[in-house]
Amino acid sequence: MKIKKGDSFVCIKEVRKNYQKCFYIKGNLYLSIFDGCITDELGSENHYWGGRYNGNKKHFVKLNNK
Repeated sequence: MKIKKGDSFVCIKEVRKNYQKCFYIKGNLYLSIFDGCITDELGSENHYWGGRYNGNKKHFVKLNNK
């Protein structure tokens, strides 16, 4: 799934990175501030979801199509 600036997503599977706090919580809405990235629960805007790692299809559903 392509992620473009301004797209919004709902998380369908919780995402944790590096054994830290949960970055994305199931059921919450998230926004893309930059192409290829989805802003996380802590406000970090540059978590890249693309290229060789295409896990975004397992974790998010796009709510709009820009």
